[in-house]
Amino acid sequence: MLEMVCVLSAVGGVDIGLALYHQSPSITALELNPQLVGTISGLMNAAGNLAAIFGPLTAGVIVARTGNWELPFYLVAVLVVSPESFDG
Repeated sequence: MLEMVCVLSAVGGVDIGLALYHQSPSITALELNPQLVGTISGLMNAAGNLAAIFGPLTAGVIVARTGNWELPFYLVAVLVVSPESFDG
């Protein structure tokens, strides 16, 4: 039971942190060009939707070729941590 509480607390903390962090793209679009906020936001939304389409396909290809279910998770971890390390 204690393990479950620890895992849920950690996941909840990460979720709250990501929710607070991901408010900045809206502000970024406004800072880039106030007249094109809708266009910039739409392009950012399209990029996110493409990632949602190709992410599972990529994971499926990785698992099909290697038989290792852990590799897609490592890839996602690297993709999540890499931009965070450059955030200043």
